[in-house]
Amino acid sequence: MTERGYPKGYSCAVLCLTSLITATIPPSLGLILYGFVGNVSIGRLFIAGLIPGILMCLALMGTVWWTSKKAGYDIPDESVKAPSAGELLTCAKECFFALIFPVLLILLIRFGLCTSTEAGAFAVMYALLCGTVIYHELNWDGFVQSLKDSVVDTGGIIFNYCDVGNFQLCSYCGESTHSFGRRTAESHG
Repeated sequence: MTERGYPKGYSCAVLCLTSLITATIPPSLGLILYGFVGNVSIGRLFIAGLIPGILMCLALMGTVWWTSKKAGYDIPDESVKAPSAGELLTCAKECFFALIFPVLLILLIRFGLCTSTEAGAFAVMYALLCGTVIYHELNWDGFVQSLKDSVVDTGGIIFNYCDVGNFQLCSYCGESTHSFGRRTAESHG
């Protein structure tokens, strides 16, 4: 975005807002964790996240279009034509397996063909299959990097989960934030 003339602050704001949308639209790790911890149906959370996620997406697209047009960012080249229906159909065919995945995941959970844990395992296997066999974009180095990223992300989630327990305990006992900091330091070594 910076190369196309967008200011860094604007680019950062757009990317941060899009990260909120990905937490709402299934299959979202945040929805899975919330369902697991809160003992809430993950299938229902997935279905409940579709419409708000789509509305957030449309609102962000409209806002970015309007602000970009108003500020004169990335003025479209008049010589470039909009894609035809045939080009869009060809692109949809090429992306079919990626596009069908959220629908497939919701259907599997909703019709009781698998639990949320099994759906998570299915998601990993499906992503590996698509990345290696169908799209040929996932190689061994990419796989190893994905594992490293997963370990870091999971560690961060577990760290936050432990801190929530400490915060809850301090809040319940009426202890101060100093006690919260001490308990957090003790629980993490």
